[in-house]
Amino acid sequence: GVVSVGTEAFNGATGVLHLNCSGGNWFEGSNFTEVIIGDNVTSLANNLFYGHTSLKKLKLGKNVIEIGNYAFQDCSSLQSGLVIPASVRSIGNQCFRGCVDLDYIYIMSTSPCYLGDHVFYSYYSSLTSSIWSRLGTIIYVPMGSEENYRSAWNTSNNKYAEYIVGYDFENNVANVTLPLPKVFV
Repeated sequence: GVVSVGTEAFNGATGVLHLNCSGGNWFEGSNFTEVIIGDNVTSLANNLFYGHTSLKKLKLGKNVIEIGNYAFQDCSSLQSGLVIPASVRSIGNQCFRGCVDLDYIYIMSTSPCYLGDHVFYSYYSSLTSSIWSRLGTIIYVPMGSEENYRSAWNTSNNKYAEYIVGYDFENNVANVTLPLPKVFV
């Protein structure tokens, strides 16, 4: 089998990538638009696709347990509808920070995983200042687990309680109660 892959081994590569290993900084300089993580992958490395602005679609394999720090930070074209499989136990610091097109995600586990700092935050900078603000990603979780998620993911570095919505995945129905959270208004 493959023993190692050099830094920037995929520099200039484009299209769809089917990934069956955890990776490293191999993908620096690549322009993949879609990444499919194989079911045999359990861990995604820190900085795996950091700053890949061309990445639009991401499919995680059903056995991913850990998503590393900054793994998809600043993938500004990453589209909504990302499914986080029930196997995931840890999402690293700032993993999806700066993913400004990631309006909603689906998390399949009934139990909240560990969530690193500022996972779904976004920002913009000017010449004179840097302003940080919450992205507002709607987080759909299995119906009945909303309060567990709100409690676990409402810390000083992650204030996501108002963005968590119960979802009946079997019947494709969201549990939205009135009054609507301010993110829906």
